[in-house]
Amino acid sequence: MKKSNYNEETHFAHHRYRIEAYVFDTKSGQYLQEVQYETAKKYRGLDDIDEIKVLNAEKPVILAKLQKLTLH
Repeated sequence: MKKSNYNEETHFAHHRYRIEAYVFDTKSGQYLQEVQYETAKKYRGLDDIDEIKVLNAEKPVILAKLQKLTLH
């Protein structure tokens, strides 16, 4: 039997999550997407736990990316 070389995330595996952060633009009166990235760390999914807490863990990264944008 041929060995599988499947390297993608499976349904039951820990996952990377896509984070998107929006900032309100007073000129347009709309929220604009300022940050989009995929987490470097993999987090447990709902198969293992009742609640996913990715944003609390990623908060320092999100804030650093937003601060970097405001410094330019």
